[in-house]
Amino acid sequence: MKIIFKLLVCIVSMFAYSQEYTCDVDSNILDLHEFVNLNLDSIQKYSKVKIIKATIEFDAEGGNTIDSVSYLGFSDLKINESSLSLEVKIWRKLDLYIRQQYRFCPNLNMDNEDSHISNIEFYFTVDKSELPNAIASIKKNYKGTNEYYRNEIKEVFKDSRYKLKVKEFFINRDNKGFSLDSQLDFYNSKVLEIAPNYFVLFKIIITSEDGILSQYLDYKLYKAGANFSNLIYKDSVSVNESNLAILEYGMRNKNAKERFQIEINFE
Repeated sequence: MKIIFKLLVCIVSMFAYSQEYTCDVDSNILDLHEFVNLNLDSIQKYSKVKIIKATIEFDAEGGNTIDSVSYLGFSDLKINESSLSLEVKIWRKLDLYIRQQYRFCPNLNMDNEDSHISNIEFYFTVDKSELPNAIASIKKNYKGTNEYYRNEIKEVFKDSRYKLKVKEFFINRDNKGFSLDSQLDFYNSKVLEIAPNYFVLFKIIITSEDGILSQYLDYKLYKAGANFSNLIYKDSVSVNESNLAILEYGMRNKNAKERFQIEINFE
C-alpha cells in the first residue's frame, strides 16, 4: 500500500558539486527565490506574470524520475481558489533548477519502502517589487513563501485521536446516529461499526499542494455479516483547515433509499 507524504526539499545550489538532498519546501523555497532574484531579467522575458505555481508529478512506481513539470501564472500577488491563471512557459535554466532541486523526492520515505511522494505543488514570485518582501518573510518565519500567500492548515499527525459522529445513516431503513472516540493506527483507522452490519474504515493521505499541507481521507463502507462482506461505497474527501472530514452520500435527496452523513474530527 503506497502512502503519499507531505513534501519537505532542501538542496544547495544546483551548480555545487557536492549536494545534500532532503525534501523541504519551506527551506528550499528560499534558495529558489534567491535564484529568481539573481536571474530576474532572463526569467521575465519568458514569464510576464507575478506569481508562478509549479506542479511536479513523479513516476507512479516511486522511482527517482520526474514524469512532468507544469507551471501556472497569476497576475495578482494575493491569490485564492478563484484567481485566474494561465499555463506558462518559463526560462529553461529556471525549469532545470527546479527539476534538480526535487529530483530525489520520490524515495525519501525511509520508514516504508513501499511508499513514496507522488507530487509537489508550490508557489513562488517572479515580481521584481515583491521579491525582497518574499525573501525577507521566508528568512523571518522559515515557513516558506507559501505561508506568505496562503494560510497554513492544521496537520493530522500519525496516531491522532479523532471523534466520529454519524449525523444520518439511512440504507433501506433509518439507523439512529451515534458518536465514538478512537485513535488512528499510524494514518489508518480501525474497522468501525457505524450501524448494525455496516462498517467503515479509512486512511489519511497527506501531500503538498500549493506548497502547503494538503490532506485527504480515503474511506470504504461495507455491509458485512457472518459469512459475507460487500463493499457498498468508497470515496475520497478533503480534510479541511479545522481537521474536519465529512463523509456523505445522497444527502441532497431526502427521499433517497440510501443516504448518509458522517463527520470525523481530528485532534
